Amino acid sequence: MKQHSPIGIYAQLIHFFISELEHGIVPWHRPWTQNGMPMNLISAMPYAGINTLYLASLGYAENFFLTYGEIKAIKASVKDDEKGYPVILSEHNVRTEDGKGLKMINQAIVFNIAQCNDIPREMVPPIEWPSNPSDMCYELVHNMPNKPVIRHQGDRAYYRADLDLVLMPLMKSFNGDLENYYAALMRELIHASGHQKRLNRKEVVEDCDPDLKELTAEIGLWHFLSWNGMTVSHHATEAYRERWVAKFKENHLLLFEACLQAQYAAGYILNVEKELEAMRYNETHVTIPTL
Repeated sequence: MKQHSPIGIYAQLIHFFISELEHGIVPWHRPWTQNGMPMNLISAMPYAGINTLYLASLGYAENFFLTYGEIKAIKASVKDDEKGYPVILSEHNVRTEDGKGLKMINQAIVFNIAQCNDIPREMVPPIEWPSNPSDMCYELVHNMPNKPVIRHQGDRAYYRADLDLVLMPLMKSFNGDLENYYAALMRELIHASGHQKRLNRKEVVEDCDPDLKELTAEIGLWHFLSWNGMTVSHHATEAYRERWVAKFKENHLLLFEACLQAQYAAGYILNVEKELEAMRYNETHVTIPTL
């Protein structure tokens, strides 16, 4: 693990996602269900924030990764000509002696198990395929902590933060397609998770930054579709892709923030926010010499 300025890895990751969009691929429309949530093979800890979306978008059959040191420790090796992938482990706010603030990151390079020789197969856990997605969604909505009022009326799904109210069309409006119904509901619950009595997300509470609000819901839904295996059709137009390319070029941190907020939203609704809290980027303050 090494400490770096975030500029390099930020640029590398955002370039990857812009390139995907420009080639007609929307990464958050491709759930990781059958490949497993990206995680470290040794610790079985899932990756957080943009790391999750990035590693899941690489297209490997099994989303298990290791550092070079971990590969050596289990007496395996990296295949010839294989290159690793950067992941952000933590962010640190550091201060110079003159009192100026500076952000640094700890990053690591990881390799997928498919890039390695001699990984003991018994170390690789089976990927669990969820069953009965609709029943899982019903249970999830029923058990969501501190959930908003959900009312069925009108012809579109939306969330009113001022009333803490999710409005949904009647289920029959979805022509019996429970998966599309629950996908629409989950999107609005992701918005609702940002209410001040839950995760208190500024873009929801103050009704500002619509790009962050929308992208958080898009990526949050990706987490749910990946988690329970629902099959929902997406219609990403060229205009849709071009819009996000333009937004990412305008604001390089938009995707990073949305990925992190989406994972916390999913964790809250899944009622596993304590596990996600342990994965939050560290915020430390140290003194370093002025260069």
